[in-house]
Parts: sequence; structure tokens; C-alpha cells
Amino acid sequence: LPTAVISIEHRGELFKLRALIDQGSQRSFIASRAQNRLQLPTKQANFEITGMGGRVAQNSNKICDITLIFSQADKRIVAEAIVLPQLTNMLPSYHTKSKHWRKVSHLELADPNCNTPAQIDIRIGSDLIPQIIIDGVEKISTTKTLYLVGF
Repeated sequence: LPTAVISIEHRGELFKLRALIDQGSQRSFIASRAQNRLQLPTKQANFEITGMGGRVAQNSNKICDITLIFSQADKRIVAEAIVLPQLTNMLPSYHTKSKHWRKVSHLELADPNCNTPAQIDIRIGSDLIPQIIIDGVEKISTTKTLYLVGF
């Protein structure tokens, strides 16, 4: 699953968060531990989060504003993220080693440690994906594709 280390700006300070780029999600989400750590103010809201089969998986009553910073492109995106207690388990679920890493060693990866399990702080959904994907997709094997993300 594609991940990225992203910069969030709050009160003039930059914070690094680990993001899951999730094209299957209609909205973007932030883990409550990350929202609390950054002290992002929340607004009352009412969301039913549905999962597989259209079943309500959980509810949320908070949303917060986030500002994504793209240092390479001198770009910023102001958006909203729904606050949830937890977004997913550690990703990837196990440490991966791949003979294909040499094929992408010339690229600056959006998450240099994408092969090491770690917590996900923010889930970027299809509401923001068109604004963060840059031109260029590189196949590294018959089963793996590398998407270039502008962080």
C-alpha cells in the first residue's frame, strides 16, 4: 500500500506525519493521537464511516482543518480530515525485502521506510489524491507499481 511522509503546517510550525495514500477512501482522515499531538482544533461533525459491504464500521463527531505543505513544489493544500481513534494497523504488516528496490534507487521515495512497519497518522483519500499525485508511474515488477507523490 502506498505511504508517504508528509508535512503538515500548524501555527507556523511543520510536523512530519506518515500517510497512507488510499484511493479507495472517499475522504481523508487523521488519527486522534496525531490531531492531539499537533493540537489541531476540531469542529463538531457527524460522520458514519462505512466499510466493506456498506456496513457502518465506526462513527466520528470531529473534523479538523489540515494544511499539507509540498516543499519541492512550493505548494500548500488546505483541507479537512475526519478524526478517528485509529486509522489502520501498522503498515506494512511485516518488514519486506525486495530485489526490486535497486530498480528505484535513483528515485526519492515519498516514504523512504515504506518497507518497515510503522503507524499511520493520516489517511489521504480521493478528495486529495488528484492534488498530490505527480506525473510518472514506474513499474518495478509485474506485481508492484510505484506512484510518484509530490511530498
